[in-house]
Amino acid sequence: MDVCFIYKKNKSGIEDKINVLRDKLYERYGISLAPFYILENDFNNKAKKMLSPVNNILSEGIVISGKSIKRIIHG
Repeated sequence: MDVCFIYKKNKSGIEDKINVLRDKLYERYGISLAPFYILENDFNNKAKKMLSPVNNILSEGIVISGKSIKRIIHG
């Protein structure tokens, strides 16, 4: 499962939690988690230029938690 994590400053705390979640998902359900981490500013820049993989996230992505994609891009 591909999951995009958009963060503002430091991803180390996020990575630690996702690593634990990734292991649990695989152990319990056999689901492989493929995290993609990107700074909010980088996400915005790639969204404006329609660069990969952000262009795919914009067209196919589903927000699981947090801000909507429109809110991230437009403030």
